[in-house]
Amino acid sequence: MKRLLTIATASTFALLQIAAAGGLATGTTTGQVPLNELAGSMYLGERGGLYPAGSNEIPAAHLAAGQVLAQQVQPLDANGNPSASGKINVDGFRGGRSHGEGGRG
Repeated sequence: MKRLLTIATASTFALLQIAAAGGLATGTTTGQVPLNELAGSMYLGERGGLYPAGSNEIPAAHLAAGQVLAQQVQPLDANGNPSASGKINVDGFRGGRSHGEGGRG
């Protein structure tokens, strides 16, 4: 699963690089197949698709677990304590590679 997430992150980053460079010319392709179009196929020894077993449909257990976690999100004060006047911050992170598979850089 870690490899699948790495592939997804690398592919997303590669697409962002292409978009930042002005996008693809009409009629061109990166030659890579999106993960959601790999459902049922293999890539680097891993089954494609967005979810286990090559599926693109979110499993009910994943959805339920995500909803439980989402209900736990609450504003915090500067000390990390729950506070109605606190803030909710969304941080992103990126792996250590400077480019994705097939990306530029």
